[in-house]
Amino acid sequence: INREINLLRRLVNVARKEWGVRVPHEIAFPRYREGTKTRHLSAAEEAALLAALAPSSKRGSARYQQQQDNLDLTIMLLDTGCRAGELCALPWQCVAPNNDAIFAYRSKADNWTSLILPARSQEVLARRRKERGNAVFVFSSSSGSARRTDA
Repeated sequence: INREINLLRRLVNVARKEWGVRVPHEIAFPRYREGTKTRHLSAAEEAALLAALAPSSKRGSARYQQQQDNLDLTIMLLDTGCRAGELCALPWQCVAPNNDAIFAYRSKADNWTSLILPARSQEVLARRRKERGNAVFVFSSSSGSARRTDA
C-alpha cells in the first residue's frame, strides 16, 4: 500500500508544482508498516545454534558460568518467544514453583501473560533455581541486578 500512497503523493506534488493546482495542506499521506516475513529456525539450525553456545570452558570457572547463562537464556528465548529484556527482567517470584510456567510482563503489549514451558525450559529453570535460587532475577548479572541486554 505504501507504493500506491507514494504515487498519490507524487501526483499531488506534480499537480501543485507543474499545473499550479492549489492543494490544501491538510492532506496527509501516512506510511504503513509492511509486515515482515517471519522465519523460524529449522531443527538442524536450532541444534547447531545450541551446540555452538554449549559451554567449552572448565566447569566452575567464571567463563563457564557466562557461557552457560548465554545457553540458558537462548533456550528460554527460543521456547517462550519473549524478548531478551523481558526474560532478563524476570524475577523468580514470576516463575511457578514447579518451573512449568512463567508469568511475564510483555512490554510491547503492556500486559502480563502466563506462558506454559516445555520440558527443556523447565530443566533450565530447575537447574538455575538449584544453583542460584537466592537471586532476585532468573537471569541476574554478577552484581545480582537484572541482566542487561545491550552488552
